[in-house]
Amino acid sequence: MARTDWTLKDTVKPSDLNDIGNEINSLKGPDYSKWTSSASKVNNNWTSVCYGNGLFVAVADSGTGDRVMTSPDGVNWTARKSTSDDNWRSVCYGNGLFVAVSSTSGTVMTSPDGINWTAQKCVVGQWKSVCYGNGLFVAVANSGPSDRVMTSSDGVNWTVRSAAVANSWNSVCYGNGIFVAVATSGTDDRVMTSPDGINWITRKSAANNYWNTVCYGNGMFVAVADNIADYQVMTSPDGINWMSRRSAAGSQWKSVCYGNGLFVAVAYSSSELIMTSPDGINWTCKSSPPGLNLWSVCYGNGLFVAINNDGKDNRVMTSGSVGAAVRASNVFLDSKAVAEKDIQSAIESLNAKTSSLSDIVDNIHIPPASLTEAGIVQLSNETNGTRETVAATEKAVKDAALGAKSYTDQQIGLVTETGIPKLVSYPLKVTATADNQKVFEIPLDLFDANTDTLLISINRAVLDSTQYTVTNTVRNEDGKVTQRAKITLLSGVAATSEVTMLVLKNVPIGPEGAINGAVLAVDSVPINRVIGLQDQIQNINRWGAL
Repeated sequence: MARTDWTLKDTVKPSDLNDIGNEINSLKGPDYSKWTSSASKVNNNWTSVCYGNGLFVAVADSGTGDRVMTSPDGVNWTARKSTSDDNWRSVCYGNGLFVAVSSTSGTVMTSPDGINWTAQKCVVGQWKSVCYGNGLFVAVANSGPSDRVMTSSDGVNWTVRSAAVANSWNSVCYGNGIFVAVATSGTDDRVMTSPDGINWITRKSAANNYWNTVCYGNGMFVAVADNIADYQVMTSPDGINWMSRRSAAGSQWKSVCYGNGLFVAVAYSSSELIMTSPDGINWTCKSSPPGLNLWSVCYGNGLFVAINNDGKDNRVMTSGSVGAAVRASNVFLDSKAVAEKDIQSAIESLNAKTSSLSDIVDNIHIPPASLTEAGIVQLSNETNGTRETVAATEKAVKDAALGAKSYTDQQIGLVTETGIPKLVSYPLKVTATADNQKVFEIPLDLFDANTDTLLISINRAVLDSTQYTVTNTVRNEDGKVTQRAKITLLSGVAATSEVTMLVLKNVPIGPEGAINGAVLAVDSVPINRVIGLQDQIQNINRWGAL
């Protein structure tokens, strides 16, 4: 493991300690080279998966009353009751609503939460794909007369539209102000576009391939085909002019999506089942378990999720992990305590010593579930944890008083005196009764979406046996809290008075991936950051690389 030595300034002024809130973590990007199998709740033939409002939703064309399943993290799935046992072919999310279309009846089903579904009427047709864009749901069909398009502004009331040509339209998407549909039949006209979802124009396809799916990302439309050929990909910057691209393998590519700077395509009945591309042009195969029929792939919350249309178990595949951090450990500072009224700004001086910080960079993973509840940090069970799932770091401070300022400029007061812990936090309420020889708990009611950082001070003995455990918030299937997050402290017999400070960062998640109302950039990762005293760092001597 690499080692980092941090040399601190001889004297730290209050302005230098402005303060705990600059991260000292070093993040690795998500790793999408590895895929992991997960069990679906029921062994249906899953045909489509999408992500919206913090939830993955999949639909199937087999099963009895359970042709929907949902997951908050892409790994743990729950079967849901479908409105009927139709052949559900596609599901999408838009405007606060999940919408699924069927190829066997004049029925659409909708859900505001992915759990409770309502049947809606539509024209009978072989509806194969549905998407949302520019305030409109648009579905396309692969059979029927010329009316192979239907639209709806609310997912409930549908109107039939005429396709540009009566091809077998298999997929539709929206991007850059235009709807684009691709087909599995036709001669040089297997693409059609529409600015409004109502009026459609044929476009020349790059080849007469069996185009299964089209998606949009990073300024590019990308379509994939399942006929055995070298050029099974076509791309277009505008949806009008298309160019053939060489696929990574001659597989039967069924679905493609875009997320976090990467296009991902999945295949069925092939030796190579997954390929990725940063630009839609240059593709690379990725390893996956053999014998799968991957039918659909989507991206959400830092994770790619693919579903299997056949097989006994493990009908879900996921890929994506977040981050590694440098953990602050045992930063000792000598100082005189100051009056409680001065805790937020006046720290006279601190004579700092040189200390070592550990590089914790291996196998650190944040489950997507940690970010699914607005205003809640989903913590995991950990003792003296270093993982960012716990988002806690120790900084032992002898006889000191600290003032701190959070990332969001919310003042958090923290005072510690020798042998007497005093906890003052704003705006959260945290209480604890210290007993150096007993176990006591600090509840973590992190439910305030306006709170960004919480600091907790615990007076304890300097003993190896002294531990703290962070326990997560547990919810049942109905979303009710059955166990609240807390810190359990086991203190040894007091020997030398020392204060341990835990820093927990609360990352509120809002609609459509927003944090406190600010929408995340495509390549950003919302995490529970480990934060520390970087402002005092002057010289860094490194051995090896992170």
